[in-house]
Amino acid sequence: LRKFRFVSVVADNENAVKKSRLVQGVDDSETSSGATNGVLAKDSEESSCCEENRNILAIVEKMEVESRAVERLVLHLNSMCRSGFAPTDGSLEKKVKFQLFDILSELRSQKLVIHSLRLRLEEALRYEGDKCS
Repeated sequence: LRKFRFVSVVADNENAVKKSRLVQGVDDSETSSGATNGVLAKDSEESSCCEENRNILAIVEKMEVESRAVERLVLHLNSMCRSGFAPTDGSLEKKVKFQLFDILSELRSQKLVIHSLRLRLEEALRYEGDKCS
């Protein structure tokens, strides 16, 4: 049993070295078969895909935060127009009101898209499971 554990550890270390060489672009054909290189290349692609998914998820989260901030700003501007901080003749309110609601409407639709993307990415990452760990 000890001999098997030792062989397993050695094999794991060799695989780790081969994988690091593959990532670095070193040709490993003298020490392994093409099938092993193919598996390592696939592992590298999956790792790259997982990393890309995480990067996209971070971008989506940042977009969510920024869209919430802009939405709060638009709502604040709208309340300022209604509460009398605008010129008393109402010209600013008439001019800006439509634009504010247009921006707010667009933001809300973008938030739905962002939320949908985030859910799909999280689901994809869960589906990948151990591959992305």
